[in-house]
Amino acid sequence: MIFPQVSIDMDSRLPPTKGDGRSSLAWVRVKVISRPGLLLRSPPVSLTTLGAGLPVGMLAGLPCGGAVCTAHAVVGFAIVGGWFVLMAWGGIARLVKREPNEWFWRLLAILQVLLGVQLVAGVTLLALGHRADAWLHYFYGIVFPVIVLVIAHVFARGLEDESDTWKVFAWAAFFIFGLTLRALTTGLGLP
Repeated sequence: MIFPQVSIDMDSRLPPTKGDGRSSLAWVRVKVISRPGLLLRSPPVSLTTLGAGLPVGMLAGLPCGGAVCTAHAVVGFAIVGGWFVLMAWGGIARLVKREPNEWFWRLLAILQVLLGVQLVAGVTLLALGHRADAWLHYFYGIVFPVIVLVIAHVFARGLEDESDTWKVFAWAAFFIFGLTLRALTTGLGLP
């Protein structure tokens, strides 16, 4: 296997600053034969990101700073993880041919409330002047998941056998997991 030659050096330009004059990111220029001049971000470590218990590099690389932005990111990670758990729980219940217990429904309720909390945090960030890099962040993060939930609730309510409603929400969790994961990646500035 042939590996490309890579040259990494600190960029001589000053890194961009936040409104308070502090550096927001350290810039590193990476030169790869196939992609010369590729610019990568290397986020700084702060105590607020360490206390959140989430990947420090992910939270430190947020496009905005402050408590609301960190809370929005933490809730975003919780939402994606929660929908994954709900999806996996439904899949396992299907494999073992047993209905999930009442904690499945409690988790579903918590995740729906967290989507509302996330909406409030996102609107607060918009009001403070912080905008996502892509409009898709808003659609993946709240519009499409709400549409999926409304469809799931309408469909589950119309089922003849009430014991099958968990299957509808397990499938909804599958789609919402993918949508919210994509919202998280667009919010973090990942491709």
